[in-house]
Amino acid sequence: DEDLQQWNIGSDNVKAKMSYLDASANRGFAIGTSSQHDFFLRTDNNIGLKVDINGAVTKPLQPAFLAIISGTQSNIANGNTIAFGTEVYDQNADFASNTFTAPVTGKYQFNFLISVTELDFDATFHRVQLVTSNRTFNFDIKSSQHYTADPNYATFDGSMCVDMDASDTAVLQWSQSAGNSSSDVFDSTYFSGHLAC
Repeated sequence: DEDLQQWNIGSDNVKAKMSYLDASANRGFAIGTSSQHDFFLRTDNNIGLKVDINGAVTKPLQPAFLAIISGTQSNIANGNTIAFGTEVYDQNADFASNTFTAPVTGKYQFNFLISVTELDFDATFHRVQLVTSNRTFNFDIKSSQHYTADPNYATFDGSMCVDMDASDTAVLQWSQSAGNSSSDVFDSTYFSGHLAC
């Protein structure tokens, strides 16, 4: 092993090092402290990455959100965007007006759980659409294959990892083919997403 640079702080015996580890099982370049202090990467004077003394890694600026509807959305029309009135969290403030806007180009993971009542058995299919700026992902239920009458309650869930450019958007929409468009989206409906890579 070879210490390339070392800084000592005598008051609490902290050693901050840049080292090349050769004899170690973890061979390679290492940077950090030799005592129980956290490690940070900062950008624009903000902490972008933190490794705590136990090795847990967090990214305080990483885009991530979880939104829920705040009340029943009754008689949702075909092609309507599902309205989310409450944000459980919105790290980096990228979710607003039912829409996620990608702050940077990358791959984004989205997940949803949609709870519906008054689902019409006579419809050819019901569909939740994850609509992004460059493509649309369809999650379908064909009513006649799943039900023998109008169900009192049904759920749709899905997930997708999506490529997005900076400023691309993503929303959830409800659609159905034929039948009576009178479904209600109600509590226990969630939409979440985060920058994956």
